[in-house]
Amino acid sequence: MYAKVFLVAFVLSAGLTPLIRLIAGKLGALDHPKERGMHKNPTPLLGGVAMYLGFVAAVLITMDYSLQLKGVLIASTLIFFTGLLDDLFDLRASIKLGVQIIACVVLMEHGVVLQVFHYQSLNVLCTVLGVIGITNSVNFLDNMDGLAAGLVAVSSFIFFAIAAQTQQHWLGYLAVGLSASCCGFLLFNFKPAKIFMGDCGATFAGFTL
Repeated sequence: MYAKVFLVAFVLSAGLTPLIRLIAGKLGALDHPKERGMHKNPTPLLGGVAMYLGFVAAVLITMDYSLQLKGVLIASTLIFFTGLLDDLFDLRASIKLGVQIIACVVLMEHGVVLQVFHYQSLNVLCTVLGVIGITNSVNFLDNMDGLAAGLVAVSSFIFFAIAAQTQQHWLGYLAVGLSASCCGFLLFNFKPAKIFMGDCGATFAGFTL
């Protein structure tokens, strides 16, 4: 099943990215060259759409969902659509942070809470700060061709290897699906990048990671 999840996520992400690139150009969703930017020509955004669709389809095709897995899917979907709106309409930072907090609440309501301290209130705080921290860290790293997607692809594949060895198959589905969707997108994001993942991809990938 892991191989099936990887294949579906990779093929959909790689196959949809050229189409999303054309749509982004039509919508004017472009990253224009900046003074300190790496690229010299306007580059389409929204590559995260292909990543998200590949990931979700691959995980759903397993027909095997735990409560925590459902929580990750619902919360990451909320993050994805917020990022998509930001790519298209440039949302305020306060709105994006508010949605990230809500998404963390969704995760915790579905049983995804880091167990670090004896006090649950501290575990909740640690979960929120950790998830939001990684989400925005990946977003900030999305400033060089292939960097953010490559980092998430490698990290999530390591998580998959750990999940497979410890027989956590739901975690394995999520991790291998995320890794494969990033790999499919990377075919078009290595230097010189033909498309960027945008906030919808960077925040989605970081949050899911």
